[in-house]
Amino acid sequence: KENENQNDDKDLLDEHYELTDEEIEDITDTIIKAAKSAGQSGTPKDVWKVVEELFAPKIKWSNLLDQQVKSMMVKDETYEIPHMRSRYMTGFCREREYISQTQHLVFPSEEVDGKIKVVLAFDTSGSISKEEKLKMLSEAAGIIKQFRDYELVVFCWGSDVVNDSIKYYDPSNIKEIYSYEFLSGGGTNIMPVINILTTKFKSYQSVIFTDGYFFDKIPEDKSVKSLSNSIWTLFDNKSFKSPVGKVVHYESENK
Repeated sequence: KENENQNDDKDLLDEHYELTDEEIEDITDTIIKAAKSAGQSGTPKDVWKVVEELFAPKIKWSNLLDQQVKSMMVKDETYEIPHMRSRYMTGFCREREYISQTQHLVFPSEEVDGKIKVVLAFDTSGSISKEEKLKMLSEAAGIIKQFRDYELVVFCWGSDVVNDSIKYYDPSNIKEIYSYEFLSGGGTNIMPVINILTTKFKSYQSVIFTDGYFFDKIPEDKSVKSLSNSIWTLFDNKSFKSPVGKVVHYESENK
């Protein structure tokens, strides 16, 4: 049976955001850095093209991440608000004289932390174009616009994960992502990415940006079970299929 996650992604594309006055004021220095990071010359024409691209993500992350992120939100237990089963279980145990009529059973309720944790894996192998790197930043901007409180991790990869590229962001420093430096990853092996996502970032919602051309393959066993909610964002490779997670295809304008 074909992977049910390989579904039509028409409804996940073409969502655009308008610039706010605050964003327009903040873009000058950071966008110039972003343009240079993506390989653009930094001339006014190039810079404003970057501005347009950065604030016009094509993927509807609000739809795509909603259920996945909610299922991965940090959870805790609290006794401040007893679970609804406390009253039922107290009555049940009193009737059977497991406890006295003056004793109570109190079960904790589950408390959901609104903070979400997302990790973005940027393929920076030789087959990834300057335009596609810019699109990665654009979609990162689209993701962070969906949530008020978050921890965002970003890293580059190719033949291996580039350790110096691993950066952490939250609402206090998120503007720095627009000047994120793409570090070359060399060839393209997916296993180093699988390994770090299933160990160090196991509790994060994973989003992998790539063209899907690997020297190796994504495992089809229990080792990738924690990536069942992962999102694979594919550039210009309609034939790509993943045994785990959801695949969204992203077609570049110049291809």
